Amino acid sequence: MQFEQGPGPLPQEITDGKNPSPKPSAEKIDMPTTPEIGINPEYERGPKIKFPENIETVKALQDKLAEYKNRLKLQREEKPFKAPESFTDTNYKIAILERLLLEGEVDTHDLSRELHKKDKFVDATHFENACAVINDYVKTGGKHVRGGSGIRSGVAGSQR
Repeated sequence: MQFEQGPGPLPQEITDGKNPSPKPSAEKIDMPTTPEIGINPEYERGPKIKFPENIETVKALQDKLAEYKNRLKLQREEKPFKAPESFTDTNYKIAILERLLLEGEVDTHDLSRELHKKDKFVDATHFENACAVINDYVKTGGKHVRGGSGIRSGVAGSQR
């Protein structure tokens, strides 16, 4: 899936993990740190992905979660010796959707820290892509997502 440039600038191209990874953004944010927590508290909360208001979108996201879980199962069967946590793009999309559907919103920075604690790393490029893809599904029904299977028709903004 590729994310088509919308009204605002994007830090990088967004893909679904099937295409080559996008080039990381050259921009970096200078985040002052403190010894106690490592990150300045001013920067602790990240962008949030919020629960959709449209019930059709919620149903489509539930279907998408099932699809991602099946995709992960197939990926693991195809590459049985690959570490399960290394299927980052799919794992991140599953984690984001599970959190969104269970808790109603996802603080993206909090989730990335939790994944880092669990897996001892986070692939920032795949995580940013997963957040952008899911956020676009929520907001537009996937209008800006290119490639992949998308979400089912009938969802506001969906083109599939």
